[in-house]
Amino acid sequence: MLTEVIKTVALRRLTKLQHLMEENNLPALILFENDFVAYKLSLTQHFNIVLVTLNDIYVFADTTLYHEARRESPWSVIAIEDFTLEEVAKKILSLLPNEHRGKRLGVNKLWGRNKLSFLYKDLLDTLCFKNIEILDATRILTEVFDKPYKDELIIIEWISRAASKALQVVCEYLKPGMLEYEVAAIIDKVLDENGIVNRWFSTIVASGPRAASPHVKTSSRKIRYGDPVIIDMGPVWMGYDGCSAYLHSRAKPVLGKHC
Repeated sequence: MLTEVIKTVALRRLTKLQHLMEENNLPALILFENDFVAYKLSLTQHFNIVLVTLNDIYVFADTTLYHEARRESPWSVIAIEDFTLEEVAKKILSLLPNEHRGKRLGVNKLWGRNKLSFLYKDLLDTLCFKNIEILDATRILTEVFDKPYKDELIIIEWISRAASKALQVVCEYLKPGMLEYEVAAIIDKVLDENGIVNRWFSTIVASGPRAASPHVKTSSRKIRYGDPVIIDMGPVWMGYDGCSAYLHSRAKPVLGKHC
């Protein structure tokens, strides 16, 4: 059921995105792995690059991802056997429109500021060297993906229920003497068992004085009686993310937040 929802929503978003691309004289758009927008358009978790043109979507996958990408995505999946800058750039150039405006390629700079790898930065530089103009398409993407459709609420609710279940299990097992990473392992196990194997960030468990530090990493510290324990998790499924923060004091939860 969830798979059908994301397919239906993806088609609606794609139609709107391509319409805005045409209005803004942007013939193509490139997205990279770990970009939530790319997941929502490609409809697969197994890809390296997604290329959106005014008429099509192309999913690029290396040999380790190709077969899963073919199984999951309804779009054209292109195998990258030789993952070099020249080979990938050559494949991208072969799919861009031939007319003059095909020299323009949009990117998601909102994602790129935090996640863009050296490999993909070098790929963009290589395309620039081949006279491709790289443009910021963040405004267009924000307009298309900023707010969820009503249909998508079922996905968000499912992710939230899985996060709540993980916290409930932690409440049952949490006790003095446990190590922070043992608590994190319980959370990850419950999320994995509910079909959510990806994370927006590594699960955070911070106890005692470490709980006062935001976004601290989980450690091997032993939790003591009376310690506050901060739990922060970021489950992700097909580009839909959930965030749950939780404060536990002694044996009684005092604060919980889902966002």
